Amino acid sequence: MKAGVSGHGADLTPEAPNILETWCPHMTTTEPIIVFTETDASRAEIIKSFLRGEGIRCFLDGEQTAGNLGISAFEVRVMVPSGDADHARKLIEQHEQRKKARC
Repeated sequence: MKAGVSGHGADLTPEAPNILETWCPHMTTTEPIIVFTETDASRAEIIKSFLRGEGIRCFLDGEQTAGNLGISAFEVRVMVPSGDADHARKLIEQHEQRKKARC
C-alpha cells in the first residue's frame, strides 16, 4: 500500500484510551486522527519525529505489528489530536515536497 496523508478518523477500541495515556497522555482529551499512513515503519517514525520537532504531539499506531513481523504488509498510522490534524497534514506535504525536490 502506498504512503499518504489521510483525512480519516481512527477507529478506537475500548483499549485505545489506555494506549493513548501511555504514549501521549495529553491526547486523551481530543480524538486522535490519522494524518499519514506508511507500510515502512522506519519512514513512519521519521514523519513522527519530524512532526514532534515541529511541536505537534503525535504517536504511531500499528508499528509494533509491522515491526514484529518484519514485513511491510501492515500500515503504520501517524496519529495526531484532531485540532492539530490540518497543520500536521500541511507540514507533511511540505516535508514530502522537499524530499522529492532533493531527489
